[in-house]
Amino acid sequence: MTTLTRYQERLEKKRAGDDAERECKRRVCTRDDYTCRACGRHTDPRAKGLLDKGHFHHVVFRSATRIALWVTGRVCLLCADCHDAVHHRSDDDRLWVTGDANVQLRFELGGKVWLN
Repeated sequence: MTTLTRYQERLEKKRAGDDAERECKRRVCTRDDYTCRACGRHTDPRAKGLLDKGHFHHVVFRSATRIALWVTGRVCLLCADCHDAVHHRSDDDRLWVTGDANVQLRFELGGKVWLN
């Protein structure tokens, strides 16, 4: 039986996390069909142009949870504009995203509410 050093244990844990992240992102792209869940615009996380690039948004902010970060129900695909509206605007002009991404998401912006 081989005993791993603490460094090797951390490295193995990181590799497992990287694999989970990669698999989750692949499944989210397939589920969301490379389309922004908020506005319906085609978006691709691999795109070179900043405005065309898709963003993986954690419905439950990563800072709010320490478990299961890369679960498809907690991640959705957003275009750059919508992702910016979630993170970089005042509360009055912020895009709010709630729900389970595998079932249905609720979006709210400026009093307007829609489901997807």
